[in-house]
Amino acid sequence: MPASRRPLTPSVPATTTDGRPEEIFGGYTLRCTGLPDAIPKVLQLIRDKGRIVYVRGEPNREILGLDIVLADPTDRLPVVAGRRPITAFCLVEFLWYCGQRNDLASLEAYAPNITSYYWGLDHTVGSNYGWQLFSSRDGRSQWENVIDLLRADPGSKRAFLGIYDASLTPTLLPQNRDVSCTIGFQALIRESRLHWVTSMRANDAFRGFVSDTFSFTMFHELLARTLEVSLGDYLHRPTSFHTYPEDEAAIDRILEVKARSGLSRSGRRMPPVEPETLWGYVADFWAIHDRCRTQRDWRDLQALKAFGSSWWRWVGSVLGTFIDRETSLPWRPSRRSRWAVHRQFGCRLAPLDVPATTAALERVNGM
Repeated sequence: MPASRRPLTPSVPATTTDGRPEEIFGGYTLRCTGLPDAIPKVLQLIRDKGRIVYVRGEPNREILGLDIVLADPTDRLPVVAGRRPITAFCLVEFLWYCGQRNDLASLEAYAPNITSYYWGLDHTVGSNYGWQLFSSRDGRSQWENVIDLLRADPGSKRAFLGIYDASLTPTLLPQNRDVSCTIGFQALIRESRLHWVTSMRANDAFRGFVSDTFSFTMFHELLARTLEVSLGDYLHRPTSFHTYPEDEAAIDRILEVKARSGLSRSGRRMPPVEPETLWGYVADFWAIHDRCRTQRDWRDLQALKAFGSSWWRWVGSVLGTFIDRETSLPWRPSRRSRWAVHRQFGCRLAPLDVPATTAALERVNGM
């Protein structure tokens, strides 16, 4: 039976050797080099140890109490053998947060079915992390308050950025799909490094974990560079880590390729984020992006070259290559631009939007 149609049956409660039920909280910790290393390890552990639970009548394979530690948060490009890269979507979602956007139409070019996850909503409230982090309340945002706190008291344990707000959404109504999965973030400076803890009530291990961790490690790096301290470890801590039956076939592919080839990670890095130019140009980026999307003419993305930073040039090259590949619209980065990015950052930008590590990994990904 194909994995995508394989029924999930309730698991028999596991027992210890003396017949007592095993603890419901697994107490697992996965220590990984970066996100590409973590993705197959998380999926394998949930496949091996997860229990079947029914949520609103739908089966989930779930682990409770799994911590993921990333030693290098900058190793975040989600290039994994057996899975189609989604860097363009992850990058635009991060910028969507930074721009305090809440319209799903801005993301549809990169994730055409995104509104289906919100039952047809065209705007989000509970899942609008950027508004929670960066909007001004009484003249100050949470982000600005945490920066001031850590500058004044580097050892503080109070640098918490709250996301979940029960007053914004009718949490207990089962038909509401716009309830934040993220509770909040804590930043800690220890031994002159900024460490980051993400707390979540739930996380979809196949989809949400990848794009969430991309954006959350970007927030981590952005805060570290703003504070001018070294980047520390990233800890991802969801209560419920789960997968869905419709993703079983795709998960099988990732795990089969990993078992066969041993390849799982890219080892590539993005150029470092630059706080001043990020905040200086994010509004301009969205003005250009909205105009391109409305007119269905993406040539104006070339204007990102004028933003004057290697990070924004990299953004323009990734998005331009993705749009050219996916929509056959009329703009693509010049050959000179592609080669410059490849030479500086090791990024092979064509025909996919992100680099692969080796020729073998490129063949596995069907390039």
